[in-house]
Amino acid sequence: MRTTTDEEIFQEIPLQVRRALIPGNDILSTRSFTPTSLTCLIVQPSVVHPISSFLVKMELSGIFDKDNETHVRWCLRRLMWRIEEHQTIVSFACKKHAGKLHAGCKDVLHQETRTVGHSEERCRWKSDSNIAAGEISIQFEASINLVTDPLCDFKPIMV
Repeated sequence: MRTTTDEEIFQEIPLQVRRALIPGNDILSTRSFTPTSLTCLIVQPSVVHPISSFLVKMELSGIFDKDNETHVRWCLRRLMWRIEEHQTIVSFACKKHAGKLHAGCKDVLHQETRTVGHSEERCRWKSDSNIAAGEISIQFEASINLVTDPLCDFKPIMV
């Protein structure tokens, strides 16, 4: 910065970054639909920011099921997804209210689940029938609806 007399002024202020999450490895989730040969693999980022969108990849394999007598082919017509926020809060009772709790309990557990994002995808996937079992692949962008006011400043608990 320069002044009116053409002198340079420097000022250094340390920048403190708080609540910054460094993205880690992507999360891989596998789901097997037991009576059939269908298997679903979902790849999603480990860190999700409420004001941005993120890419989700899904592969559905085993869409062809061939027995000796029958041939079964599964089709994907519509994909509906949602993002849920799970809250678990433990409230400890003070001495005044400890008598209202059950015998032996010192705290109250509050749990709440709510949907903070959802949408529906139609006809944006590709099918690969050249593989013996068949495969359907789809990539879509998911995001959190800011109207739902998601919680951002709590430490996540990995279960």
